Amino acid sequence: MGSNKLKVLAISDTHLGEETSLLSFPRGLQQLWAIFHEDPNFWRPIFPNFNPGEKVKVEEFILMGDIPDNTLSSTSQISACTHAFSMMLGSALEIKKGVYVPGNHDHTLWSNYLKLSKRQQASPPGITHPGGELIVEGGRCLDEGAAEILSIFFGYPIGWAWWTIKDRPDFEFALANPVYAREIAGRTYVFAHGTHFRPELASPWQEGFWRVLAASPLDRLLGLDLKVDGDLANAESLKELEERIAPFVDSLWPSSMNRPTSRSDELWYLITLLREGPVRERKKGVPPASSKIFPWGLSPEPPEGRVSKLTDGNGKPLDRSLERFEEYFLQPLKTHLEEGKLSRDNITFVYGDTHRGGWGELASDRGEEIRVYNCGSWIVSTSGQHPACHLFAVDEEGKEYLLDVSFGKDLKGEDVKVGQDTLLGLAAADVEHHLGAVNRGVRALGEVQQLTKDFLGGGLRFWKNL
Repeated sequence: MGSNKLKVLAISDTHLGEETSLLSFPRGLQQLWAIFHEDPNFWRPIFPNFNPGEKVKVEEFILMGDIPDNTLSSTSQISACTHAFSMMLGSALEIKKGVYVPGNHDHTLWSNYLKLSKRQQASPPGITHPGGELIVEGGRCLDEGAAEILSIFFGYPIGWAWWTIKDRPDFEFALANPVYAREIAGRTYVFAHGTHFRPELASPWQEGFWRVLAASPLDRLLGLDLKVDGDLANAESLKELEERIAPFVDSLWPSSMNRPTSRSDELWYLITLLREGPVRERKKGVPPASSKIFPWGLSPEPPEGRVSKLTDGNGKPLDRSLERFEEYFLQPLKTHLEEGKLSRDNITFVYGDTHRGGWGELASDRGEEIRVYNCGSWIVSTSGQHPACHLFAVDEEGKEYLLDVSFGKDLKGEDVKVGQDTLLGLAAADVEHHLGAVNRGVRALGEVQQLTKDFLGGGLRFWKNL
């Protein structure tokens, strides 16, 4: 057996519990297990001597938010799916430490932890040290305030995954919010979901839309109960940023509280329109899935397939999320790293949220080197679409990789079509379930908002072309 070790393996936006997620299906978990445990083609670019059946050793497995979908799924759904996901990871990989960074769809889990945790009193309210804070060590729970999170991930205190942890006193599990950071080979690696520079929080016109809606009778009429308090932008520290946005995030992506359908579905529809336009217009073709791996520095271009370039050749963002990252999040992040005695000059920033996936390098006036990776998602949004199922990895030598997992083949390695009779098709069908749960009032509001946006956008384009 070889010694196949990774310093870091990171994943985001699994949305466990949601039927739109490939990993909510047992068949999807089986396929990812087979890739991790049995597929030499997947690992050999990093580990040339990988043999099927070997367990890759992972020093830290980073879960970058929207792991259980606590907004669009019931508590029973996310508990069952997330527990199964944890069991799969433990069977396929040898993980020394897990780190969980909450996103927007699971932020209420973090908020509940803050209310119950006694250990958070020693930290700045709402955030953690860049290295996070341990909640599992030596086979035991260190803080009963984390019981809800541990029950969802591991079935605490009686689930199979938790019994496995009790037999492994060397395993650790930590929480970090809103970022987790560590150094590897002289670089600072920062992992975040991306909630704090989403358009709802950092786009002036979207922020204005939510403010008007929250103050109007429509908010109460539709039962949305939005909490838009304070200025959501221009915070000087991560602590200040978290304090400003947390109430809004928890009201915009509330816990479903075990209800099969709720106002979360209404908000899902509005957010989809705000970010991407009507669902009916998003049926675009995508490049074929690939399992190729892109190591940083070995090639100036990513492999063909679904690995996008997030910046141009001059280090300018091609993705609006990175524009907002530079404007609203980067400076508070650097202050946070400096306080944690971590380098702020050579940074690799890894995030999720957008579901797009990809990599790039941002330019800096100070000569800093900021590499960026987006891990995509495991959500199918419409028929004929394969999501960017990426994982980020760093090996023992400090080389960086973006791994692209393909569901274009079945468990026997045979090609499959992206249709209703496949795993991809089953996941895509749930989009219609969401639309069916949205009431007419919210649909009408969403359509008016979209028409207004299109009208204003068309007017701006007209004046630019004069």
